[in-house]
Amino acid sequence: MSSFSSRLRTLRARDNLSQFELGDLVGVSQQTVQRWEAGRTKPKDEQITLIAEKFRVSTDYLLGIVDVPNIYKHPVSLPDGREGFLLDMIEASPSGIELAGFLDFLRSNPSLAPSRFPDEYKPLVQFVKAVLMESLQGKG
Repeated sequence: MSSFSSRLRTLRARDNLSQFELGDLVGVSQQTVQRWEAGRTKPKDEQITLIAEKFRVSTDYLLGIVDVPNIYKHPVSLPDGREGFLLDMIEASPSGIELAGFLDFLRSNPSLAPSRFPDEYKPLVQFVKAVLMESLQGKG
């Protein structure tokens, strides 16, 4: 059995999902999920991404490339409307942990809303993204 198939089965069981329910979430049949778990076929790249997002694990973990499942554990909405993920606090560098706390503070404080400080907010977000990316690259 491949790492992918066993990890998929384990994650599905962890979240108490049936093969049918997982298939519905990813847009495939129960039989397709069954074949994935049996190691007979593999999903398309887009489906792997959807599965990883559903289970809050990285695609690298799902595919058996790394053994740390929750590198991208905390979903966030970025100011530009895109969805993103913060590093799990266990995996993040100290600077990443501090930045995650800072972003939580900004999001929870209405007096610091981006609409009130549009000229200052964009460079701040760019800075935080750059530091988080540097933190990610330092893990490699």
